[in-house]
Amino acid sequence: MTKPQEKLLCLATLAQLRHDVGDALLPELVALFNSDSQQNLTRLQQAMVASDLPLLTLQAHTLKSVCATYGAQVCRDQAKALEAAARSGDSEKIAIWVGALSQTLPSTMRALSGWCDEQCAPSDQDTSR
Repeated sequence: MTKPQEKLLCLATLAQLRHDVGDALLPELVALFNSDSQQNLTRLQQAMVASDLPLLTLQAHTLKSVCATYGAQVCRDQAKALEAAARSGDSEKIAIWVGALSQTLPSTMRALSGWCDEQCAPSDQDTSR
């Protein structure tokens, strides 16, 4: 059975991130991703309601980049589609993609936190703790 994280996350990207930052810093970065992503989603929703296309474009671009860094591949693709819709002023597609991100991003944050917990958990062989 496939774990939800395997559908939502690029495990190769996460493995590289773990290698680059180490197990000590990774949980803090994941927590920051989760906090910032939730704030970004709120700003996206507010920008959509206000029909603020420049802000919507900027927030979608930011979310796309951050999601790519953290291996959140489905959200990255949704944010990319939202950015394109915002650039073209397509309000119907904007609503669809903001709605999709509103569903997918919380699941992705849970999957990322779960992956981090699994990866950074002390092993039975770790006697230094």
